[in-house]
Parts: sequence; structure tokens; C-alpha cells
Amino acid sequence: MTVKGRAGKTAVIISAVLAAVMLFPFGSHLRDGGTVIYQPVSRIYRVEKLHELTAGTEEYRYGDFRVGTAIYFFGAEVYNEISYSDE
Repeated sequence: MTVKGRAGKTAVIISAVLAAVMLFPFGSHLRDGGTVIYQPVSRIYRVEKLHELTAGTEEYRYGDFRVGTAIYFFGAEVYNEISYSDE
């Protein structure tokens, strides 16, 4: 398939720009101790850089931090390296 004419080339350029915008991640900063979530407009994937202050429960005491990285692709978790620390 070849693209002929000005309209065809314009359509290819517009499609490429839209695809780039749909896949470029934007960061969201949460007020939980420093967590940043990177996610594109299309929501195909999500990267979470966790630095979250935890509340006290039976598992961990108040003041611990959850730190690490989690990656989700189409809503399924594909990578998880989250640990608890007492910075």
C-alpha cells in the first residue's frame, strides 16, 4: 500500500502524532509520601513509583513506608518490587 497525494501524507502524519500522544506517559503525584504514577492517555500501561506512608495495622507499624516499583500492562501486574522500610 502506498500513500499518494497530500491528503494521504497528512493522514499518516496525523495518525503518527495521535499514536505518540496516546502512548506518552504523564506523571501524577500523590500526597501519600511521594508516590508518582506514570500513565498515558490510552491507559494501556501504568508505572507506579511508590513511596507511601502507611497506617498502623497488624502487618506493619505506623510510620513505615512502602517503597518500590510496580508495572501494569492492560490492568495485569507484570512487575512488582515493593517492600516496606522505616526510613
